[in-house]
Amino acid sequence: MGIETISILLLAGFLLFLAAGVPMAFACGMLGVTLACAEFGLPDLGLLMQRIYALCTEYVLISVPMFILMASLMERSGLAKDKYDALDAWLGRVRGGVGVVALVMAIVLAAMSGIIGGEIVLLGLVALSRMLRLG
Repeated sequence: MGIETISILLLAGFLLFLAAGVPMAFACGMLGVTLACAEFGLPDLGLLMQRIYALCTEYVLISVPMFILMASLMERSGLAKDKYDALDAWLGRVRGGVGVVALVMAIVLAAMSGIIGGEIVLLGLVALSRMLRLG
């Protein structure tokens, strides 16, 4: 099968499963396993599963919960709010300043942490409430 055929089958199957009311996670999983069996065949599926398991057990993934903990600690201690207020005072007069401040804060936190999970949690805790309050 070519990539065009696989893409069309994925899109059609995904839309069909969603129209049938199947949750998105199960739809993606069923489509992935079905098309992997169709493309690689059942004997090679074990090799594919071993590769997926090897990717899921990387030691780098251990740091993700620690960065989420760091984001929660920064939010609870008020450090993130102070950083956000400083950037807001600096860029507040710019049109769309709150969005610019959220973007700059995301860049600073991405440079500090290196993993986007903690940054998303932190910006969800701090910036979203601030943006909703300011309209």
